Amino acid sequence: MSNIASTKLSRRTVLAGTGALGLASLIYPARRAQAAGSILKVRSYSDIQILDPAFRLAAPEGDITNVIFAGLVVATAGDKWGWRPMAVETIEQLD
Repeated sequence: MSNIASTKLSRRTVLAGTGALGLASLIYPARRAQAAGSILKVRSYSDIQILDPAFRLAAPEGDITNVIFAGLVVATAGDKWGWRPMAVETIEQLD
């Protein structure tokens, strides 16, 4: 057997690896949504068939429509449930 098969994985090693990944995500935050200028560059793994959100055929169309079309509201960050308008002036939640 190789040395990889005989390597023991302890709880301490798993916790250290998880902490390192968490720290790396804080050091290099995602800046895709903060692109400078008015040009948005998006990479997709497939060719786009249709851009109508109601008739999309596969996941790449959904990815592109999520990027280029504004939603009605945007969820707010924090501990409480909330939203703020994005593509509307006002919105009201009905029970």
